[in-house]
Amino acid sequence: MVEPASKILQVGKSQAPLELNDGEDINLRIFIDRSVVEVFANDRQAVVWQHPYQPGEVGVCLFTEGGLMEVPEVKSWHMKPAANSK
Repeated sequence: MVEPASKILQVGKSQAPLELNDGEDINLRIFIDRSVVEVFANDRQAVVWQHPYQPGEVGVCLFTEGGLMEVPEVKSWHMKPAANSK
């Protein structure tokens, strides 16, 4: 959740301060690795949240409340598991 008026960036129950310059757009970079979600706003504010993970649950959805949202690009990558160092 992004609330510029309240100066809050929130993912799940984790919150971080959100400081924007006057008229500045918000660019979010979101990284999801199974149960961990990391969100970076304009490459300077970040919030991390760990959520319950159920194998087989895969999906991402975007939504907005109270206004419009422009999403010019969404990228995803499938990653290989980390190699065991045994």
